[in-house]
Amino acid sequence: MAETGLRRKLGKAFLLQAGLISVVAVLGVYLAGLVLEEVLVKQALLDEAAYFWRMHDEQK
Repeated sequence: MAETGLRRKLGKAFLLQAGLISVVAVLGVYLAGLVLEEVLVKQALLDEAAYFWRMHDEQK
């Protein structure tokens, strides 16, 4: 027996929402990882440069 129109529409809407939420969640986590990695790498380079120049000045 065929599903009623309302039941089919609700099922499609639920699956569409679940799919979109999944895609947005994955993209959000991926982009947050990229931003966090960029910030951490930049901070590490700044710290390394500061350390280098501190050691350079101490050796003079």
